[in-house]
Amino acid sequence: VLESLSIIASSCIDDDFEKSAADKTLRKAKEYANNLLFSCPRSVWSVRAAAALVGALGKSKEMLNDSSNETFDLLSPNLKAQGHFLRLHTLVILNSYPRRPYVVNHSELDHTDDLDEDGDSFKPPGDSQQSLGKSAVSGPCDIMETLLKIEAMPVTLANERRLNGEINRIEVLCRTGRVPIVYAEAVSNHMLGLFHVKFAPVWPAAVRALAAVAVAQETCAWPTLAQKLDEVMQPELLSGDADTPDRDYDDKEEEEKEADDSISQIRHHRNMCVAWDESYGADVRLFGDGHDMDGGGRVSRYRTTDTSIVFENTWKVMESVPQLTVRKSKVIVPIFLEFLHFQYYRFHDDDPDARELSLEEHLGEDSKEKGSRWSRNDLGRRPLQKKLTSFLRMLAAINGPQQLYKHKLLFNYFFVTLSNPDEGIAQLALKCFLKFKPDYAMPYAEYLSSLLKKKE
Repeated sequence: VLESLSIIASSCIDDDFEKSAADKTLRKAKEYANNLLFSCPRSVWSVRAAAALVGALGKSKEMLNDSSNETFDLLSPNLKAQGHFLRLHTLVILNSYPRRPYVVNHSELDHTDDLDEDGDSFKPPGDSQQSLGKSAVSGPCDIMETLLKIEAMPVTLANERRLNGEINRIEVLCRTGRVPIVYAEAVSNHMLGLFHVKFAPVWPAAVRALAAVAVAQETCAWPTLAQKLDEVMQPELLSGDADTPDRDYDDKEEEEKEADDSISQIRHHRNMCVAWDESYGADVRLFGDGHDMDGGGRVSRYRTTDTSIVFENTWKVMESVPQLTVRKSKVIVPIFLEFLHFQYYRFHDDDPDARELSLEEHLGEDSKEKGSRWSRNDLGRRPLQKKLTSFLRMLAAINGPQQLYKHKLLFNYFFVTLSNPDEGIAQLALKCFLKFKPDYAMPYAEYLSSLLKKKE
């Protein structure tokens, strides 16, 4: 109803027909839209309706509400959702608020121009170039507009350079550390959301942009990143990605196929609408067959990556910021140990290293609940190797691993993993092992690496 009302009111305003009545109707609809949005912020339908109303309100120079901080806090988590349309409609709403200025560090301002009474006073060459950088970032920040442009841009090979260019611009702005806090949180969420886009060229750029936020504005990015790190470690059925359609809807669909009356068709459509909404836009059966077909070098926005890709890209962020991994090692290392104990060694239950390491003694009480979610039937050799590889790459990027939480246990693990039959894992374990710089191994580092390589 809100979406239809917004379209009609927008047409009236464009045609200058009953414009005052349309403005009055839109103002009345704002209260209902805000109540709906704040009560169901994760609903695709409510966010879509509010986004449609925002477009109509913009023509009347009205805003959805005056609570921009609360709205950003409420809706920013939507930007890391799997579904494209939830991210898109959320950005439409967030971009409707006035731009906020860059955060200014007054200690870095150059006031020399204010001291010059003569406008033609001499300035040494090159000063204008040196003044660029952090001090050049000032005024209103348009980073939300850039995020909306990225999300709305068609995913095609022809747009690859444009997409990466916009994401690289986000990275450059975030490196200054002057992005407003709510914008930095939105960027962190949206870069995680881009990992779900089924277009590999954008993933490395999104990793770099998120890493830039994590370094420059750690307090803004880390809570979002930590939550995602925990999320990707959960079994798929518990992760909230809704890759698997609800069985209840499937059963209803089978029953409704037997009846060909209008009531059953309405119920079927209603079930599909609910499934799309409860899956945050991931269950797209509502749109029928062929909705996710690619063609002409264009990737359908209904298509999303699988959970393994999201896992790898999320941990690549930590790999690219080893200093953050060290500072947050009391969070990162337990996640790694839980993976080894509850997933890797649960599948490789005949591996003697598990008994030697006694990982269970190093896990907290809250870890047991997480471990109960996994069964050996849910695990597979290849997915576990990919996950372990992501962890080892992250740990291999750290210089001075003695700074890490439980570094002695990690050292022992790297040592026993040198005998892993997988060459790639053994080589990464060696890199991690040599980062400890043991006196008895450093003179033979090159020979050890050659020994682990398979003979062709």
